[in-house]
Amino acid sequence: MDEIAVQQGLFVSYEWLDTGSDEGPWNAIVMVTYADEKGFDGIQQRWAPIRSAHQEVRPDALGMKDLGQVLETRNLFEREPFTSKRATPSRRG
Repeated sequence: MDEIAVQQGLFVSYEWLDTGSDEGPWNAIVMVTYADEKGFDGIQQRWAPIRSAHQEVRPDALGMKDLGQVLETRNLFEREPFTSKRATPSRRG
């Protein structure tokens, strides 16, 4: 679903980051980058058809409740100078 959202311009990008271990209170992060500060609220109506068309894939016949749970959701905002996508590295010489 996230890749479809990127293709349709709803998300700028998404990433799945994994700790490589089942140790600790969490082991993975899904990071979605939206085009503006509205986040999911800004794309919710356009997300609905993607969600309704989604066909669940069950690894080893396990559902989401068997695989884990969302422990926390946070909204994070980029700060300068990182938001400047046109910035070029300075050259010393």
